[in-house]
Amino acid sequence: MSETPGVPDRVGSSNKSALAQFLDTLVPARYPTDAALARAAGVSRSHVSRWRKGMTPTMPNLYGLARAAGVSVEYLITVVGYEKWSAEQDKDD
Repeated sequence: MSETPGVPDRVGSSNKSALAQFLDTLVPARYPTDAALARAAGVSRSHVSRWRKGMTPTMPNLYGLARAAGVSVEYLITVVGYEKWSAEQDKDD
C-alpha cells in the first residue's frame, strides 16, 4: 500500500495513460475537482485536462504535480510510467 493516502502504489493497465489513471485516483481522493488539483500544482485546469488526454507534463509541471500529490518526482517518473520519458530527457541534455 502507498505511504500517501489516496495515492496508489502502482497504476493498473487500461487504454488510459498511466498519468490519467493516476489522476483518476488522485483527484477524487485529495481534490474535489481538476481545477482544485490545478491550483495546488500551480498549473491551469487545461494542463490537467491535457495530461488526462496523454500529454506529458513539462519537468516544472511534473514537480508541481508531485508536490500537490504528496509524492516524489521520482515516483511520478517511475511508478506512473515515465521511465522511457526520463531516459529520453537524459539523452537531450
